[in-house]
Amino acid sequence: MRTFFLIGGIGSGKSSTLDAFSDLGAYTVDLDKIGHDILHSPKIIHSISQSFGREVLNDDGQIDRARLAKKAFADKDATAKLNLITHPAIMSEALRRVQLAQRQSCPCAIVEFSAYRGPEATWKAANEHADEFPSTLALVRQIQGVIAVVAPEDMRIARACAKGFQREDVLNRIAQQPTDDQRRAWADYVIVNDGSLSKLTSQVHNVFQQIMSAQD
Repeated sequence: MRTFFLIGGIGSGKSSTLDAFSDLGAYTVDLDKIGHDILHSPKIIHSISQSFGREVLNDDGQIDRARLAKKAFADKDATAKLNLITHPAIMSEALRRVQLAQRQSCPCAIVEFSAYRGPEATWKAANEHADEFPSTLALVRQIQGVIAVVAPEDMRIARACAKGFQREDVLNRIAQQPTDDQRRAWADYVIVNDGSLSKLTSQVHNVFQQIMSAQD
């Protein structure tokens, strides 16, 4: 089984791309969704409230994602602080799912990883923190390639705002993320999501065929 990271910035259409791969038979892992799920963990809630203040919690004592995003994506240090809290749990669950896909003999696995910073940075970080976060290194070792989904920035902003993000939050995230030119340079396959869903689906189908052909 070949395993790929799917990378892309906010509003690029990673979720739609991941759904399209799933429809073709790929095993898909959405790190963003795992990240949302672990925010309900009492341990994670405690760590986040300790680091960012209890004001990021709602009246029920749960993480208010909008309040957290406003603080956590205000600058690189704050984002790094959030990643340090959530990253180990996210990667551990992602690794478990990829290993499950291997046991089930799935044709390929696509792991959405919006925090990807390039092959050198990813390997360096995984190796430097191997003792603390062994799941990260184990997952990175599973990866045979990178698929990037890119889109014009104005389109990405509009999509994200349509989903309920605040424009300021979107711009902050974009400022801290790699550029699409960087993603293109890192990727083995590039999908340009600047049109209709059918256009996106067609590109995903072509990439999937290439991946499967390379396994034969």
